[in-house]
Amino acid sequence: MEGNKKLQFDAVDGLKIKYPDQSFDIVIFKSVLGYIRSKEEQQQFINEIYRVLKKEGVFYFLENNRGSALHQYARRKFVSWGNEWQYVTIDEMKQYLGSFQSYNIHTNGFLTAFAKPSAIKRIAFFIDRVISVVIPNESKYVIYGMAIK
Repeated sequence: MEGNKKLQFDAVDGLKIKYPDQSFDIVIFKSVLGYIRSKEEQQQFINEIYRVLKKEGVFYFLENNRGSALHQYARRKFVSWGNEWQYVTIDEMKQYLGSFQSYNIHTNGFLTAFAKPSAIKRIAFFIDRVISVVIPNESKYVIYGMAIK
């Protein structure tokens, strides 16, 4: 981005990030943990993010939560990577973020995961907002939040 010399995007090996300790103010990712095949390597990945963040640096994440039994079934049946993706749970995410000074975790979505055409997705999103108060967090399909080093 021209005019902002401090903004940087890079594709890296998350298990061995090539940057030195305390290199970044902010690290952001979306849907990465599920690609990592073991829980130990998922933890290693978060540890690497922690390492490259500066003191009081912020880590933002958005992942696919394991979700309800219905979500799990639909992913196995209808999503090409559904049997291979390592979906995280809220408890696992809390464990992964244990080294951080503080963190917050949120969940969202239930029906929206099943809605494909944008018109139906808008309706499902509205319904999700209404029913979210009675759906357990563990049953929602998206987990997101932030952690401060």
